[in-house]
Amino acid sequence: MLLSCTRLVWVLPPSLRKILSRPLDKVYKTKDYVDLLRSFNKELVITVGDTVSKTAVTEAYRPRLMIVDNKTMRVSLEGNEWKDYVSETVWNPAGTVTLESLLVLRNLLGKQGDHLLFVDGEEDLLALPTVILAPEGSLVCYGQPGEGVVCINVNKAKKKEALLLFKQLEVQIYE
Repeated sequence: MLLSCTRLVWVLPPSLRKILSRPLDKVYKTKDYVDLLRSFNKELVITVGDTVSKTAVTEAYRPRLMIVDNKTMRVSLEGNEWKDYVSETVWNPAGTVTLESLLVLRNLLGKQGDHLLFVDGEEDLLALPTVILAPEGSLVCYGQPGEGVVCINVNKAKKKEALLLFKQLEVQIYE
């Protein structure tokens, strides 16, 4: 684990919770999500969340990077969908973004090939830094509970929006 002694985290404040519960871009139903994936170069697709990632893999589509925690709606999943991916594990407690997650995410986005970022904790908030760190032209997809899949076409405006939201997280030392 990279920088295992570093416990610097950005924490979701209650004031931001409602804002982040709304989709950050267009929401797609499963069929439209799969059609969108197939229209994109897989080297530019990043999925955040188990259901979103599993749907892609089930449809024989291999995103460049998948970020998962083996849970959906906080219920543990079983399966072997990720066995063929080169994986790294990071510590990221619920409602946070850790420095470790940011560093590993940045590193994986700079590598070639298919990768899996397994999160020990929760991956939900990692959609924000993924949009910030992903190259322009990328497609970042994450689940919107009860609605579908949010897919963000990464451009300067979306990066700026994600950065403004990220800056509202509270920096703390995790204890």
